[in-house]
Amino acid sequence: MEAVLGIQRQYGIEKALGYLIGEKVYNLVDTLYAARKICRLIEEERKKPDYKPSHETVLKRHRHIGNFDETYEEKKESS
Repeated sequence: MEAVLGIQRQYGIEKALGYLIGEKVYNLVDTLYAARKICRLIEEERKKPDYKPSHETVLKRHRHIGNFDETYEEKKESS
């Protein structure tokens, strides 16, 4: 928000609004792109004969168990 106010002070309200709207649109498009990419990856996994929706991710000492089918439905709704 500070960036928007700085742009407004230096360049005016129109430039500040353009920046703000551009950032929001970019974030929306980025989120949509990521959701669709995840859906494509899961669709490829589903085609494999040994497909199992459950998966485990381990990062250092943290273990996460997820479900591709649930993730797919969540991302499909957001895209």
